[in-house]
Parts: sequence; C-alpha cells; structure tokens
Amino acid sequence: MSSMPIDSGCDTDSLEEEKPKYETYNFKFLRADLEKIYEEILQDVPIDSVFDSFSNYITNNIEPVGWKAIWIPWSDNFRHSSRFLVEVTNVLESMEASVLIMKRVSNNNNNNEDDDDALVNELNELGERKVPLIELFVISDDDEDKLFYKTAFIIEVIRFFYLNLWRPWDDVDDQYHDEIFLTHRFIPRLNLVFDIKNNVIDKNIISRFESIISEAQSIKKSMDKLNLICKKEQELQQDEDYFNDINSVEYWRLTIKLEKYQRAMRFIENPELRNLYEEFVSEEFDDLDNERVLHLVSNSDFESLSKAVAKLGFSLTEEKTKTKVKLHDSFPKALSRSKSGDSIYLCAGNHVQKLSWIEKNLEIYGIEPDVKICSSHDCGDLFIFVNVPGTLKISNVTIKAVHPIDQLICLKSGHLILEDCVLDFNQSVMKKEPIRKLDDAQLTLINTKIIGQ
Repeated sequence: MSSMPIDSGCDTDSLEEEKPKYETYNFKFLRADLEKIYEEILQDVPIDSVFDSFSNYITNNIEPVGWKAIWIPWSDNFRHSSRFLVEVTNVLESMEASVLIMKRVSNNNNNNEDDDDALVNELNELGERKVPLIELFVISDDDEDKLFYKTAFIIEVIRFFYLNLWRPWDDVDDQYHDEIFLTHRFIPRLNLVFDIKNNVIDKNIISRFESIISEAQSIKKSMDKLNLICKKEQELQQDEDYFNDINSVEYWRLTIKLEKYQRAMRFIENPELRNLYEEFVSEEFDDLDNERVLHLVSNSDFESLSKAVAKLGFSLTEEKTKTKVKLHDSFPKALSRSKSGDSIYLCAGNHVQKLSWIEKNLEIYGIEPDVKICSSHDCGDLFIFVNVPGTLKISNVTIKAVHPIDQLICLKSGHLILEDCVLDFNQSVMKKEPIRKLDDAQLTLINTKIIGQ
C-alpha cells in the first residue's frame, strides 16, 4: 500500500483568493500517521461509541478558546456558500464550537447588490452560535509559536475521519452497533481511500461509490428530520409512549433503503469482491436484462461472503469471470430473480427454503464445504419440485429435510444432476419415498452420498 500523503478531501482553495489572505494550517497525511492516531483514539471502541471517543479526545487535547478560524458552512441553509472569519469562545463535548462571527471573508458566487445586502443581514443575525468543529479551519497567522497547531491537527484528523471513513449508516446500524470499528471497518475503508487516491480503482466503481454516499447522506438527513419531528410531537403530546404510525413507516422504509446501500458499499470496500468483475450490479438498483448473471448468496455475516470469494475466483471459468454479479441475502431471493442460464453460488451456512418450485435451467453451487439447503417448517408436503425444460445442476451442497414432509424431491421433467452432494432424507420426518421421478425426467447422481434411508 502506498504511503502517498493525502488530505482530508475538503476544498479550501477559495481561501487563497481572499484579500487579505488568511493562512490556515494544512496537513497531508501518511497512511501510518492515520493508523497510529485512530488506534490511539478508537482502540477497542464499538461503532456506537465512536462519537463519544472522539468527544473525549477533543476535550482532553484541544484548545478550548483563544483561536481564530475560517468557518465554511456545509449546511444547505447557506445558499451563498459563504465563508466567515470566526473567533472560538468554547469547544463543546458535542464536537461543536461556540464561535463569534467577526466578518464574511469570501463568497464563491458572483452576487448582485441585493444578494450582498442579504448577506450583510445574514451576518448580523448570526452573531455568536454553535458550529461543527469539522467546518472550522484554524488560522495560522500570528501563531508563530504554533500554540494552535495541535488543535488544527486534531480537527483535521476528525474531519478526515468523517469525510472519508464514517458512513451515513454507521450510527443507525442496530444489527452491528457493538462491532469494533477498527477491527471490522477501518482498514477496508482506509484502503479504499488510498486506492482511489492512487488511481488503482476503475472510474465506474469510483462513480458508484460517490453515488452511494450521496444517496445515503440524503436518506440519513431525511431520517434525522423524522426523528426531530417525532421528538417535537412527543414533547407537545407530553407522552413518552406517543407513536406516529406515518412517521414510523416512513422511517422504516428509509432504513431498509439505507441497508441496501450499506450492503453495496461493503461489497465495494472489499478488494476481493470489487475485483471479481468489472462492474458490480446490485439487485436493489438494477433490473434483470437478457445477460447471464451470477447470483451470489450469503445469508449470514458479510465476512463469510468475503472469505468465500477467494474460493469462488478459483471455481469460475474464464467466461464466468466476465459475468455480471448480483448479491443476495437469501437463497429464495436468488431463485426468484434468476432466469434460465444463470448460476447461483451459495456461501457457507443453512439456506432455509420453503417449497422450491424450479422451472429454470440453473446451476446451483456451494462454494464452501458447509453449505446446506434445508426445508423450512412451513414448506408443505414437498421440498423441491423440478420441472425444467433442460438441465438443473446442483453441486457441492447438502439437501436436508428438517421438518415433516412427504417427499424431498419430485422430478417431473428435465434432467436433474446432483454432483458432490449429500442427500439427507432424515426418515424420521419423511412420510413417503424421498425422491419421486416421473417417466419423462432424468436423474443423474455423481459422487453423491445418500444418508438417512
């Protein structure tokens, strides 16, 4: 990995055009520097405690008063893209600073006289207010002894983190809220930052990355607004148990959408998955077309998918390495979204399935040793019904009856090939013959073991 210096990604070039010119502290980070400082701040810290860890670090290390900065508001409320000279009067645990607005120092737009008047009024209304620390750029003028160098450095470290390493879904990720950030998320994201900086990632992937972040940020803003509305309504109702059905349904809908972007991003952040094909197509964002598709299924944690991909690469033919890939979190989804000619690759785990009515020519393959397709409690009298025009091939999986059923497999038509499989008939729950084959159908068993007869 390159040690090329990298900045936080925030553009401050417009400050250099100002008269008078305000010099601010600027930093270029080496990878080793970033790893060291974040390990110091976030060692063994779970995701839901990241904010508190940064807050504590700021409280103990940053100068609370006495320094000036350029404030670059990121809020949509500032339609003129203004920059302000501010004096910091206090640094808060909320990772905000109380600042006194001294004057406006820049504006990126060419405004008419009415706009200038509006900005003057805006400035007068601002006065003293709280602003996010990461929107402040510490001025180095007249700081000959570099008293505020450390303050500027810490702010830049935090700014880099929230611009490049923190995702919009991280603080609403209930499923993995106790996951250690450095262990599970830091390195893949830092690698991605430097890979983009070093131009080793395809432009299409970078474009997709930027699009996902932008869309996810928009969704997160909407979720924050709903939370604020709900909080205000609770205060008005003076009832802690107050529940707004409409807002709750909308929040749930946004959460589901955010989770889809999260899955897509974790795919991009993993170099093994990213390099598996030239262009990643996620099931949530694109409709199926006439091209053949490789459906990759992982219904457990994301790490199992990452480990499986290394094996997947060796199992693919040269032709299939050029195939579009769709990621699914369940076997039923992959079946319903597949079409004849597609392949379904299953990661390790128990893939619980209701009645599988398969009428497509497919290849279903377990890419790890411990892949099981198990009947669900409500699959009915039959588990797998095969009625294909050509061939259905299932390889390297265990097919098991878990709950009482009449038959495991009914083969009506077509050719079913079971290769390197285990058929667990589990006679304790089987009421009739495990496999029924009609006259027009063909069954081929290759190195397949049958147990429980």
